Amino acid sequence: MEPDPLPTDRETQPVLATSWGFMKVLFLGSERSDAQTVATALRGIDDAITVSWAAHLQHGVTWLNDNRDVAALVVDALIDEGTWPSFVQHARSLALRPAVVAIVPDEPVSSVPPDADVCIRRNQFLTRDLPIVVTRALERGARLTLEQKLAAADKRLAEHQAKYEIGMARAEAK
Repeated sequence: MEPDPLPTDRETQPVLATSWGFMKVLFLGSERSDAQTVATALRGIDDAITVSWAAHLQHGVTWLNDNRDVAALVVDALIDEGTWPSFVQHARSLALRPAVVAIVPDEPVSSVPPDADVCIRRNQFLTRDLPIVVTRALERGARLTLEQKLAAADKRLAEHQAKYEIGMARAEAK
């Protein structure tokens, strides 16, 4: 069973100066009204955002297997009695690592759940704050990806530089 895509209103959404392009977000939560709240909140991020909803972990896994280019996962931390970290581990195995935002109960949180990039409290500010939190998580993920690519390029450059220097030393020795 495939999760229900939530309707989007592309006519009234603002286009941001820095667009993420077409973006898929999966909300993993048991209540349709929560999914609609998340979709409404995220409409301000980009005009090309699609929010899908999975009410159970197994539906989320099916959706994820068909949508490996998901940009972000927004997870109700209480779904399926808090067993969502196994789902996130599956998502982390994808080539494109999605940002993970956990919606936690509105009570003091000592730390971010280890399987989430960031958490946000379920309170009256959720709709206002969720786009900011998701955007920051996406930016952090993009920055980490770029840093990893830069580190790999630096390593390759150092290897080539070493080979060049060895070649030059050999040429001078002749």
